[in-house]
Amino acid sequence: MAEPYRLANMTRWIVVEVVYKPFKDLETERDLDNPNAVGKAPEGTPSGGGLLVVIVHEAQDIEGKHHTNPYVRLLFKGEEKRTKHVKKNRDPKWGEEFQFTLEEPPTSERLHVEVLSSSKMSLLHSKEYLGYVIINLADVVTNRRINEKYHLIDSRNGQIQIELQWKTS
Repeated sequence: MAEPYRLANMTRWIVVEVVYKPFKDLETERDLDNPNAVGKAPEGTPSGGGLLVVIVHEAQDIEGKHHTNPYVRLLFKGEEKRTKHVKKNRDPKWGEEFQFTLEEPPTSERLHVEVLSSSKMSLLHSKEYLGYVIINLADVVTNRRINEKYHLIDSRNGQIQIELQWKTS
């Protein structure tokens, strides 16, 4: 162990603990040389199907007429999922992950992503639409992973960063 640092009759210690944890074979198997590599779908995923993972990272330059308390709503195959609200922010960061288990690859499916704002303070303008994007999923099935910034439709300059992963068993 290193010598302690002494200052005016006071001893200061810095203790560092290092723990080695090897990857478990199937649980976190990844090709570290390939940044687009994704892990396998969890057990119980339908054979021939897979797991679609949607990560809503962030948005930039979104603005509302009455307020900007943004959240994202994902619509896919009749299912709806939402991020948390970010209060008073034109450049929100969510970093939230959503999963959809599918019987077959979504080669002809589309993901509808909406950015909305809501306010409990304004009864007249409680919900406001800030823009949307529709993402074709054929590319994520082919490439296994896509991380893109999309320009929001019906928004002046707004963009949203979405990461998509397709995991098979």
